[in-house]
Amino acid sequence: MRSVRRFWAAAAAVVALVAGAVTAAGGSAEQAVAADPKDFNPGMIISDQVFYDSSTMTVAQIQAFLDARVPSCASGYVCLKNYAQATTSQPARSEGCTAYTGQSSESAALIIYKVARACGINPRALIVLIEKEQGLISDSTPSTRQFRSATGYGCPDTADCDTLYYGFFNQVYNAAWQFKKYRANPTIRAYQAGRYNTILWHPNTGCGSSQVYIQNQATAGLYIYTPYRPNAAALANLYGTGDSCSSYGNRNFWRMFTDWFGATSAPAAPTSVASDEIPLVYAVDGAGAFWLYPGTGRGGWGPRFKAGVGWGGMRFVEGVGDVTGDSHRDVLAVDGEGALWIYPTDGSGRFVPRLAAGTGYGQITALLSAGDFDRDGDQDVFTRDAAGNLRLHANNGAGVFAAPRTVGVGWGPFTALVGGLDFDRNGRTDVLARDSVGGLWLYGGNGRAGWSGASRIGTGWTAFDRILTPGDFDGDGAEDVLARDAAGTLRLYPGNGSGGWRTPRIVGTGWSGMKMMAGPGAEAVASVALATGMGDLTGDGARDLLAQDTGVGTWIYPGNGSGGWLPRRTAPGDWKGLNLVLGAGDFNRDGLRDVLARDAAGDLWRYPSDAVGGFGARVKAGNGWSGFTAIVGAGDLDGDRDWDLVATDAAGVLWRYPGDGKGGFGAPAAIGQGWKDMRRVFSPGDFDGDARPDLLAVTPTGDLRLYPGNGAGGYNAARLVGNGWQSMTWLGSPGDFDGDLRSDVLARTSDGVLRLYPGNGRGGWLSARDVGTGWQAMELIG
Repeated sequence: MRSVRRFWAAAAAVVALVAGAVTAAGGSAEQAVAADPKDFNPGMIISDQVFYDSSTMTVAQIQAFLDARVPSCASGYVCLKNYAQATTSQPARSEGCTAYTGQSSESAALIIYKVARACGINPRALIVLIEKEQGLISDSTPSTRQFRSATGYGCPDTADCDTLYYGFFNQVYNAAWQFKKYRANPTIRAYQAGRYNTILWHPNTGCGSSQVYIQNQATAGLYIYTPYRPNAAALANLYGTGDSCSSYGNRNFWRMFTDWFGATSAPAAPTSVASDEIPLVYAVDGAGAFWLYPGTGRGGWGPRFKAGVGWGGMRFVEGVGDVTGDSHRDVLAVDGEGALWIYPTDGSGRFVPRLAAGTGYGQITALLSAGDFDRDGDQDVFTRDAAGNLRLHANNGAGVFAAPRTVGVGWGPFTALVGGLDFDRNGRTDVLARDSVGGLWLYGGNGRAGWSGASRIGTGWTAFDRILTPGDFDGDGAEDVLARDAAGTLRLYPGNGSGGWRTPRIVGTGWSGMKMMAGPGAEAVASVALATGMGDLTGDGARDLLAQDTGVGTWIYPGNGSGGWLPRRTAPGDWKGLNLVLGAGDFNRDGLRDVLARDAAGDLWRYPSDAVGGFGARVKAGNGWSGFTAIVGAGDLDGDRDWDLVATDAAGVLWRYPGDGKGGFGAPAAIGQGWKDMRRVFSPGDFDGDARPDLLAVTPTGDLRLYPGNGAGGYNAARLVGNGWQSMTWLGSPGDFDGDLRSDVLARTSDGVLRLYPGNGRGGWLSARDVGTGWQAMELIG
């Protein structure tokens, strides 16, 4: 719908019209791309999903876009960005436009917005239509004629425009309504979707025509409105003129839309999402469908992915990182019967068969990720009970949670809880909590299953009905928060990495239909090495030792988490007649640490810890172990997340005994020779920072050798990490003893001094210091 005069004028001015038009103001600049002629599809110039999406821009965004196109209007002219007029009310139309309420004065931006909303047309499409017809969007010296014929409506190729449709509002409204008429009655039109159509190259019929299979209604509407197809010459010179048979209307529509707003076809629904290491939002809609909304890592969104259905009956849904130890993120859900389920994913956003994780969760009032709250390398979970107690469910790395223990009281009044984030970037997991008056509090974790303190970091948060963390949404290295208000607007609160915020902004609308929303938990990277040593025997998150002195008793020496000690306590149970004690991690996968001990007969006993300083009745774990000169709790050597042992025999063979996760062993395998004369063999866990458990050994000459784990059940070639260690009467590793997230070594000197050798996380050392005296009385240390 355009006159011959304007057809040729547009062709001559095409270069001027597009000068500088490469990004879109108002929230979509990151999606805009320079048009490439090879991407032009005559059968789908623009998809229906894009063309009929009226929600893409607000009035403010439209105004900002108009302002950006003409930063300075020429003196004596009124440009579109400043234009306003009275508008007339319009009734609802049977073809699909709702009623329009006129006003005495409406800006061009408001007119475009209201017409788009009333008729269900993308405001971006109307902007492009105005530009390709009259160049009015980017003209700093517009004429009255351009305003009166803004969209070319009622302007045939053979005559001047119909005066009945003069005026900017008339033009925009009637053009939008016309496209809805095309859609409402498609079979009476000359060009129809779903069939081949004969389309001219040019108004001059001598230029011929071509057959085009029109794939969708929006494209059919564009051809009805401007019934010409661009030829090869027009596409070859995308920003200029082609030849005498070139037409430009539909080419310009596609090019301008692409340059300003991005692809004219919505991306196909993804069949998978690489979901393990990206910012992410999980959402369950009112119909019970489970959706993944992947972030781009630059503050925007990728295409959403439907991962499942039937989630409407779940009471809680929460992303918790990787709780099963397979290096893929998992989702926890509590159903209507109070059962807890783990929904493992395969790394592409799809779920694999769910796993039962417990019952009796029907009375909880909150479920949230705890991250690695006790810093043992595994992702944990918080619940809140009806009494307001915050309960930690420590995970064993294989999807088994220990009995919950209270880590906070008085949490009942909080109306929102967000966990699993390190908001202040100190390497320890934190929790955000909103109080009843809208204050937002940061509870800093201390890395030992407790708290370092609380501080209020925000007010006015009662406006939001859902608060969550997607991870690092904008890619600046700090964790961020998303908050949804009652209208369904989603706002990003970018973290500054220091426990505060940078300027918030809107990153989505239309989220009100989501019944549940959750973040994904920690990134699922290669599994961290299981922490060796005795671990935490007392439930405070710090690393402990077990020691036995001659004729007195067996003691737990609780670490204080910062390289020192709390008062020792008696280790209850029968510890008589033993010649070796060692930490074996969670050897039977019940979520609790175990201690292994060998007696004089060569029997191996498992002492199950209760995580609060006690032990259950010991259980025999094997016999025939008296011939080994060293037995070491080695962590998970083969990647199955079960705890393994290594042992050296009298001939110097190094054996691997793979744990079966049930308190026993698989078949042993010889993995090394030449260990006969080693003075001491022990595991520090991951000493060199590669997420695999390592082995340390002292040679007869006092050299300390590091044997890096290979992740496949054995060790790589050794390297020297120290000398002069032959004088030490005991060596071992409690794991991270000083709270700096690196594995450490403890050594006893000949005069009973216990010395801490802090690891640097790269297979080397920080400065050593003494942490105890009088240890010469201890016969056994583990």
